[in-house]
Amino acid sequence: MRAIFTPELRKKMAIDFIFRENNANNWATIVLVVSLLILATARLLKENSFQRFIALLVSDKYLIIAQKQRPISSVFNMLLTLFQLLSLGLFIHIVVKQFYAISDGTDAILLLQVITICFLFTLGKFLVERIIGVVFSMETLMDEYLFCKLSYRNYLGMLVLPMNGLLLYAFPNSEIAVVIFGSVLILGNLLSLVLVFKMYSKLIFGQLFYFILYLCTLEIAPYYILYKLFEV
Repeated sequence: MRAIFTPELRKKMAIDFIFRENNANNWATIVLVVSLLILATARLLKENSFQRFIALLVSDKYLIIAQKQRPISSVFNMLLTLFQLLSLGLFIHIVVKQFYAISDGTDAILLLQVITICFLFTLGKFLVERIIGVVFSMETLMDEYLFCKLSYRNYLGMLVLPMNGLLLYAFPNSEIAVVIFGSVLILGNLLSLVLVFKMYSKLIFGQLFYFILYLCTLEIAPYYILYKLFEV
């Protein structure tokens, strides 16, 4: 048996393995570079807004200044949202690939599917919430609320980017790292919701029943459905 695995054969097998690993990570490198380019473009577009944005966790100055305009449909906010979706889509793809058998040849296809689902999910949820605002004649308030929530999600996208780099190149195929980073992301998402709800606490406690209905319908049920979709 030892004679079969000659030094030349072992060397060839090692080279082939490295080549396959590099091919498998090509798509990830492209997504990471594109994400960084989008983030850099947003910073060049509005450097002052970007500086306030990266301080969002410790200061709400970005939200206060931006809400005086129409920030939710601005190019700056759209770029940050696109960046978030790419980062989140890549992270979900890494998680799916970690726990399910995915061939290298379908990596790019799976990544495209995941990003598309994330985009359609975010867009659909956003449109439903906007429609609710129109129906109840509270468009301005809903726009402010959605912008606050989206801003915190975009901020989380900045945290997901280095996580993706670590999972791909520092801790490849590490279930422990995936679980740890996934837990951090979930806690970060919950914290962002708490911060947003705190900003609108007076309105929430004044309409507690409708808030609970909204929370179950648009903040819990959609993510459960999305989880089941990826599980299938």
